Amino acid sequence: MKYLLFFILCFPFSLSAQILKGKVVDAQTNKPLENADVFIDQTSIGTSTNENGLFELDAKGAQQQVIINTFGYKNKAFSTSDFKTFKTISLEPEDEILQEVVIEASLFSRKELLKTFKHFFLGTTTNGKKAIIENEDDLVLYYDKEQRMLICESPKPIRVLNKNLGYRVLFYLNEAKITFRNKTINPESYHQSIIFGYTSFTDLSKKRTEYVKQRNKTFDVSANPFWLAFLKNNLKENDYYFYVNGMIIERDDYFSIELKSDDFKVTLIQKPVAKGFKNTENIEPFNVTHVKRKEQKSLIYVLDNEIYINKNGFVINPQSIVYGGYFSDLKIADMLPMDFSK
Repeated sequence: MKYLLFFILCFPFSLSAQILKGKVVDAQTNKPLENADVFIDQTSIGTSTNENGLFELDAKGAQQQVIINTFGYKNKAFSTSDFKTFKTISLEPEDEILQEVVIEASLFSRKELLKTFKHFFLGTTTNGKKAIIENEDDLVLYYDKEQRMLICESPKPIRVLNKNLGYRVLFYLNEAKITFRNKTINPESYHQSIIFGYTSFTDLSKKRTEYVKQRNKTFDVSANPFWLAFLKNNLKENDYYFYVNGMIIERDDYFSIELKSDDFKVTLIQKPVAKGFKNTENIEPFNVTHVKRKEQKSLIYVLDNEIYINKNGFVINPQSIVYGGYFSDLKIADMLPMDFSK
């Protein structure tokens, strides 16, 4: 089975005022670091340090990760709850800056590798086709022949200009590995795609109504409406089939739902087992099909017994699930910030 892991690492999210204050310094010299990025992961909430390394950030109650990053240093992640008082953050210099990796007798050119990486990173939807990576030269791309794996690294955040949705996205890449069934980089022959990182959004709209139609349309065909219907237990009324082994199931036979502050804790209470097997190691995915858009067939593999979902239908701990099918085809160009709402 082909599947995609596109992890945006974060913690539970809700909205209310919260001012984070701190200072970012070099761990070795204790000198302040100017223009370090300070942002709430997967949102448009962020700022930079001043010439004294100081920052103030209105986190708007986002109970998730605060990312501190600047070029040449290892990034750090904190929970907003760590900022109960003024916090001094020491960043360690990177051991070395990534250099271009040269593979002898390379099977593929850089142009070919970049094209395939963008297929999996940006996607091929309307949003994906119009999005561009502004700093392609920062990407270090190489192909491991033994593992049949395309690997991407970057010393700087990947800058994505999403023309269709009106966002500039900074993706702080931790890991990107795409494996194939044979020695190829043809997307049709991929086996697994794993992309880890932190994401910061900048809204490029100059007026409130700009990009609204495109953003709402993107939201409507994302996984968010499914999760909202799932939370309200009205999947059928919202034209979703939810099934295992070809049989429609009741949500409450497999999950319990608990409201935690402004977020929902979804607990898996029964694993979907492959038909004809009693061994729980033979786990089946949950299947989702939209009745009116039957080409949108998705698989959901639950990796963690607890899934957290916010009130807008965003999965807060995406590492708890793996999507297959349609949901897995939605890449970074189809992402909306977690503080987005219709």
